[in-house]
Amino acid sequence: MIRKINMLLMVLVLLPMISLAKRTVIKPSVKTPTSFAIIVDQQTFEAVRPSIEAYKKAIENDGLATYIVADHWCCPDEIKAQLMELSKGKMPLEGAVFVGDIPVVMARDAQHFASAFKMDQTEDWKESSCGTDRFYDDFDLKWDFIKQDEEIPHFYYYSLRADSPQKVSTDIYTGRIRPTGENKYDKLEKYLAKVVAAHAENNRLDDLFVFRGHAYNSEAKEAWSGEQVTLREQIPSLFTTGNTARFVDFETQYPVKNYVIEYLRRPTLDIALGHHHGSETRQYMNDNQNAATTEEAIEMVRLYLRSKVSRERGDKGAAMQKWADEFGVPVSWIDTTAAQKDADRVRQKSMDIYLEDIYASNPNPRFIMFDACYNGSFHRDDCIANGYLFCDGNTVATQGNTLNSIQDKHPNAYLGLLASGLRIGQWSRHAQNFLGLHLVGDPTYKFANTSTPEVDINRAIVDQAKNNAYWLDILNNNKYAATGSDWQAMAIRKLADNKYENIEELAMEVYKTSPFGSVRMECLKALFNMNSDKLNEIIILGFNDSYELVRRFCSEYSGLCGDDELIPAVVNAVINDKISARVAYRAGENLNLFPADKVCAEIRKQFARQKHILNAEERMNGMIATRTRGERRANAILNVLTDSSVKLEERKFNIATLRNYRYHYIIPQVIAFVEDASQPVELRIRATEALGWYRHSYRNEEIAQACRRIMASDAPQELKNEAKKTLGRLQ
Repeated sequence: MIRKINMLLMVLVLLPMISLAKRTVIKPSVKTPTSFAIIVDQQTFEAVRPSIEAYKKAIENDGLATYIVADHWCCPDEIKAQLMELSKGKMPLEGAVFVGDIPVVMARDAQHFASAFKMDQTEDWKESSCGTDRFYDDFDLKWDFIKQDEEIPHFYYYSLRADSPQKVSTDIYTGRIRPTGENKYDKLEKYLAKVVAAHAENNRLDDLFVFRGHAYNSEAKEAWSGEQVTLREQIPSLFTTGNTARFVDFETQYPVKNYVIEYLRRPTLDIALGHHHGSETRQYMNDNQNAATTEEAIEMVRLYLRSKVSRERGDKGAAMQKWADEFGVPVSWIDTTAAQKDADRVRQKSMDIYLEDIYASNPNPRFIMFDACYNGSFHRDDCIANGYLFCDGNTVATQGNTLNSIQDKHPNAYLGLLASGLRIGQWSRHAQNFLGLHLVGDPTYKFANTSTPEVDINRAIVDQAKNNAYWLDILNNNKYAATGSDWQAMAIRKLADNKYENIEELAMEVYKTSPFGSVRMECLKALFNMNSDKLNEIIILGFNDSYELVRRFCSEYSGLCGDDELIPAVVNAVINDKISARVAYRAGENLNLFPADKVCAEIRKQFARQKHILNAEERMNGMIATRTRGERRANAILNVLTDSSVKLEERKFNIATLRNYRYHYIIPQVIAFVEDASQPVELRIRATEALGWYRHSYRNEEIAQACRRIMASDAPQELKNEAKKTLGRLQ
């Protein structure tokens, strides 16, 4: 009833806008198996109609029938209904692009769809909601409209319903082209002209640039080198004579900013992959310099002290003396003059790539991926992704995040298929389906098919999607393996999506025999996503994989599963894989999620058996001490959770902690708390939501049974709804 009232209110509020003008629909001029839609607001369409029609023609010349649909869109539901209607036609939609001022859904109660975003929704709605187009491209998700933002009218807040599917599975791919500012229509015309020209090319994928900023993936050398080896497997043609592949690390030179910008300006550059931290207007490249000389070391100390003093309130002279005394250096080392502050600002600007740098330097990669937080925030006034699109460079498509992004992901999945002419949109749809990850720019762009010219991969990915025999043939056909590993990786993905009856046995067999890191990675992900009975087996094997990312995911998955059977493999990784900083870090953190007595017993056993270890007793005692601290933290969470004398806000915070620190062995106590009618309903709802993050836990079924009991009880309806949502997430 509440949902119906909300929808009725939305219609009444927006009804006056619906009849402003008749919807403009320009149908395709060609017939193809699938189609594409350009969704544009009426004002933008009228301002740049010739450019949009030229864009439509360019896409159709590439073999994809295209609609133009323009309207004074009143709300997101109206657009989604149009997309779903077009998808029912004889040429069903494979994708769409939103051009101009198209409403942005700000999702609430759906943080489990994000990769890393976990913010208290009682904070400012503009910040605690998730800007996303999954509302549009996943037709099965169910949402309740809440309100339109009064200050930012293109923000529409929606809540994910309890009866909605609780995982993302997009039906189409989407992209955003949203210029902002006073000259936004000029920007759009110039960008669309660039896109039309790019579609007319027969551009081979023969120039790749990969760059990495400081502090990313724990600055692990093996993660960096492992990516280079695997990219050679995915796109072997790039590593042959006449083609170019370059890799630049933040330590290549200091600062590395100008080096990166210079390479991004290369007119022949096809793809750039950026692994770094970021914000809406900044790509982080460097931190303070690692000193190589005495002079550099002194300058780093001076810089540090200046920053400390600048944050002090009150008497700056006293602050200078305090910090000089603490470090045992002369006060003269702390220069707080205006000239020095100006020099520090210049130095700071020299370390990172800012939005204004992009507009000034005009980078040229046809496609760039930002493996960073917030660089793809198309819904804001401006962002890094928009800078690449609307400057005078050659970029036509980008992939970036509207939210903060997890570091431990598989960002290059299926990337090799771009050399077979796969459209950027289809690649992105398969590679990453997170709530906040988006294509910004033209999703229909594709490179020339130089890898498998006898196969139209864009037809195959749609027409053969459900044909298991087709994907089994690809998996077993050495012809495809010779062109790159990602045909086989995609075959595993499709067979898993189709729930092929022998997928678990097949994935294990392929994992054990494949020489390709990306294929083994796909087998691991497939078994994890289906909560396979073989998951422990592949995780234990994967901890010894030659591909660092596989080992890293095994470290991550071990903590998400929590089965005691995994303890020996995790302990061994902490002891023996120190060179792989990210693997050792994740494994060490996740050991805290297992019962401390079992972990400590295994630590003692392995140190007694492994005689090659140096400083064995010291390291063993250190590991044991760390693990017992983890148990104390778990007990503290439980104590605060159930102690009614503790402030409500602190109890809320402890519940939220269970999302990130999944102590599987305290699940029975958390379930007992959720079912305790004497506890505050608000806390019980929050705890039930936290249990939804345990989908891959070996205690999954215990949580599911508890949810069913709550749903069948006389508990408050809000708690029943949350239990229903959690149950959906567990399945």
